[in-house]
Amino acid sequence: MAVTVTSGDTINVTVTQPADSSITVSSKGPKGDDGRNGINGTIGATGATGATGATGAAGADGKSYSVSCVDGDNSDEEKIRLTDSDGGTDDVVIEAGTGMSIARSSDKITLTNTVTDTNLTTEAVQDIVGAMFTSNTETGISATYEDGDGTIDLVVSSSQIMTLTGGASVDTRTVEAFISMNYSTADFTSNVAPMRTPLPLACTLGTVAVMAGGDSTVAVVKVYQNDSAIFTSASTTWTTAGDVKIFTVNSGSFSAGDTLSFSIDQSSSVDMNYIQATITLNVS
Repeated sequence: MAVTVTSGDTINVTVTQPADSSITVSSKGPKGDDGRNGINGTIGATGATGATGATGAAGADGKSYSVSCVDGDNSDEEKIRLTDSDGGTDDVVIEAGTGMSIARSSDKITLTNTVTDTNLTTEAVQDIVGAMFTSNTETGISATYEDGDGTIDLVVSSSQIMTLTGGASVDTRTVEAFISMNYSTADFTSNVAPMRTPLPLACTLGTVAVMAGGDSTVAVVKVYQNDSAIFTSASTTWTTAGDVKIFTVNSGSFSAGDTLSFSIDQSSSVDMNYIQATITLNVS
């Protein structure tokens, strides 16, 4: 007997001998596994990374820019312009404010102050004050502006620097009488003390001018430094009311703080009506 599988799921059994033999199939066994499908194998490890590919082609160039200055739309404006390579523009506008002007020359923009500066410098103030002491009238003192150091030099001259004037009404008297010389008018007194005038500066006695208000007045004039007479005139006659007699002294030495007093002493009883005296003092 021979068993062969011819094709597919068909099994052919061929009996060659003996001729009278038989085969009995008592039952059908289970179907065998499909031999065509094998068991899946284990997944293999990941392969190594491949080599880097070639660099791609370069992209297109970006825009380029340039900066320039151009005229503004108004007279008080100028512009700074940004221009790209495609011809597009973007402007920054500069505007001159109050008290300013603006101008452009090519790519240069200039802002200028148009308001006069009212804040004086030290030099300007010195020049203004110095001019006040130049070509002016000065009496008894000279003033010189020194532009180099910004100072003013004051020099008191030896000429008159102070004038004392006093006056009083007086009737007939034959005693020495004093008159206030502190720029005020006061009645005569026979006491020197209340008629003393303090002097603020060291000086010398310059001139003494005396006007009498009566005719034929004969008297002696005296000037005191503190308690001592430093000038006594000769007996002098005022012939007519209103006559002025001037005595030039230019001597004596007063210190600052000394007092000055003036008196007139009649030789005869004549109504003087009034006496007016003017005394000049010079820097010593």
